[in-house]
Amino acid sequence: RNRSVEVDVVIAATGLRPETALAHRAGAEINRGVKVDSYLQTTQPDIYALGDCAEINGQVLPFLQPIQLSAMFLAKNLLGGNAP
Repeated sequence: RNRSVEVDVVIAATGLRPETALAHRAGAEINRGVKVDSYLQTTQPDIYALGDCAEINGQVLPFLQPIQLSAMFLAKNLLGGNAP
């Protein structure tokens, strides 16, 4: 059965590799991505990473929803909240 779906935009993010050069130059630990803890802090104090470049618990999550959630958690953390 054939189906068509009309959309305004299609976002495809396949085959991407995290861009980690800047974090590496800053001394952050790099594996498959920039290693971060549950607060999105890298191995360097006061340096955070999120999105396609961040590696959390050994996983890089290059999708929009994890990036949006990470951004909210980071904002709470930077504003003094406690949101891992």
